[in-house]
Amino acid sequence: MKVILIVLIIGLVVLVGTQVRGYMIWSNMDQTERFAVRMDSSVDDEKVFGSVMRIESKDKSLQYEIARGNLDIDDVFCAGSITKLFTATIIFQLVEEEMIDLTDTLNMFLTEEELDGLHYYNGNNYGALITIEQLISQTTGLPDHYLEEVNGKSLYEEIKENDRKFEFEEFLQRSKMLEPHFINGTSGKAYYADINFDILGVIAERVTGSNLNDLFTWRIFEPLNLENTSLAVEDSQYAPVHLNGEIFEINLAKSSMQANGGIISNTHDMMIFLRAFMEGELFPVFYLENGEWNDIQFDHHQYKNGMMRFQITGFWSIFGDYELIGHSGSTGGFAFYSPEKEVYIVGTTNQASDPSLQYRLVYQLIGSVKNQRTNSEKGG
Repeated sequence: MKVILIVLIIGLVVLVGTQVRGYMIWSNMDQTERFAVRMDSSVDDEKVFGSVMRIESKDKSLQYEIARGNLDIDDVFCAGSITKLFTATIIFQLVEEEMIDLTDTLNMFLTEEELDGLHYYNGNNYGALITIEQLISQTTGLPDHYLEEVNGKSLYEEIKENDRKFEFEEFLQRSKMLEPHFINGTSGKAYYADINFDILGVIAERVTGSNLNDLFTWRIFEPLNLENTSLAVEDSQYAPVHLNGEIFEINLAKSSMQANGGIISNTHDMMIFLRAFMEGELFPVFYLENGEWNDIQFDHHQYKNGMMRFQITGFWSIFGDYELIGHSGSTGGFAFYSPEKEVYIVGTTNQASDPSLQYRLVYQLIGSVKNQRTNSEKGG
């Protein structure tokens, strides 16, 4: 017993010593060294083959970008659901111009045929009463036509088997084949569903008489001089997304998911857009401040006004207890602002295997930012 006790004590001393040594090395690193370590460890050549990120403090005293693996700094990648921030921008602009109102209901924009059976809950059809505000805050109760199964298979699984084009009518019909989760506007309830933003895209097109690509171009890309950002089409060129070690063929499907997930961009452009979105350059910031955050079906996620809020607290917050506001994408993209650190961060792990990977990386990178920056610690 004495021998076992001695061995345990020695083992504990070695473990503590290793942890202390590691902490001392880490505490003596400047921010750029910390970022490099985190980015190096993000690429495992199993799920993640390349990652890229750009981080900036709100006052721009910190500006740093880095790429690892098979991605370069300027590479264009699939933004996925970060697109919802772009679509929300168009909606807020149209509200500001009094072309629509957040309280407007779907019967003002969709046909009777489109509304028929859209939100049939407990014997009543609530589809016509869904508002623009409910669409943009994911409080309609509509199901997620992308991940929920119809006839034993989700749309995501179908795309994995066969990449193809989709029309809005097909997304709408698929949603009608699924059960809504609650009556639209139920207090404290939210459910993340891509169809909400598909509908917002159609509303924007019908109100303006312009297609979504033109709306994005005229209202966002050109004013912000986003030269590497576009709405994906069938032959768009961007970094191939990986899924469980293989290339995930999504060009056709991605070109169909315009308002909910069709943007492709790079970190330079995405940072410009994220700052403009958050800081009132594209529309008044009070549109973001209104309303309440509501939990959605994904752990640690809340939603309102086209934005996700993500935060891990308690035991699991080993890299820090940071609130992230912005959006992520199912193909590894991220675009968030951290109020605690006052930094913006954008980038991608460029994979659809595990959504926790981009969050882990973002938390590690945010946690690497020193609260007190000196000139020698500023990124280049």
